[in-house]
Amino acid sequence: MPEQGTAPGHEHHTTPEDGGAAGHKSVGGEAAGRGGTAGRATGPADGPVTTPATGPAPVTGRLAVDGGTIAYEVAGAGPLIVLAHGMGDSRAAYRAVLPPLVAAGYRVAAVDLRGCGESSADWPDWSRTAVAGDLLAVVRHLGGGPAVLVGHSLAGGAATIAAAREPELIRAVVELAPFTRKQSTGLGDLRVKRFRQGMLRLLGTLALGSTRHWRSYLDVAYPGPKPADWTERLARVEALLREPGRMRALQGMGRSAPTDAGARLGDVRCPVLVVMGTLDPDWADPRAEGTAIVEALPPGLGRLEMIEGAGHYPHDQSPDQVVSLMLAFLQPDAARA
Repeated sequence: MPEQGTAPGHEHHTTPEDGGAAGHKSVGGEAAGRGGTAGRATGPADGPVTTPATGPAPVTGRLAVDGGTIAYEVAGAGPLIVLAHGMGDSRAAYRAVLPPLVAAGYRVAAVDLRGCGESSADWPDWSRTAVAGDLLAVVRHLGGGPAVLVGHSLAGGAATIAAAREPELIRAVVELAPFTRKQSTGLGDLRVKRFRQGMLRLLGTLALGSTRHWRSYLDVAYPGPKPADWTERLARVEALLREPGRMRALQGMGRSAPTDAGARLGDVRCPVLVVMGTLDPDWADPRAEGTAIVEALPPGLGRLEMIEGAGHYPHDQSPDQVVSLMLAFLQPDAARA
């Protein structure tokens, strides 16, 4: 993919040495507590995700929506942030992000997408539009926001649609390695080894429904150092995908085109932070993809941040950097820029 250039002042580059921004006042800080207490769910979710201790343990629950149930956990008090993972994953992807956001003064809900984690497995629709409806239902269930939506990969596109569809419920969006617009692959892209490897392993997963191929893809998607609990993380991901219907959900999401999200980029009215890893194997040129998303948004709303050395899961490989970028972005001045 050719370099597409960036709008002046909209791209920043961060490395592990960059300082954090913990403690900054959040966007709409005056709305702290507006969401009220956690909404009642249809029943407790089994097996809450283990996270570092930061006050009371998260409250888990299930929300009934049209077509199934969505599992979630919520912790903290203050303005609402909803975390949504990518395909083939679960809310455990945010296990290192949720506690510091709670400590920074937010009420944070981590969601299992339809078909994933502990949410029900059988759904008729795997599109970003359908996932956006689920996320909006969670926001309403937890008090109506306005919330910050954080979406990884497929969920980045879903967050875009949700923000465009109900702007009164969403005050900011963070997209992590998002698939948020129509994709195209050129012959030159295939010369990039990591892109070629990642694409072939993804295609193998989608065609064969193979957990082995998915694990092989994840090894490319996490270049360099892995999280300290990598062995346990892989085992948990594989165990979930072996449950009835979970691999079918991954395949359905993987085959869904992001064109529905791309069609709504121009309708977004809130600030958007796009975070890409420089070694993300899902694109030959991650910077160009992030730039294209920012340029498709209304002028002045989007901001791109690159994390040096990160792959397709910056929130798991570099959680401290992602949290620092989020907290800096959620300052009132940054949000209005």
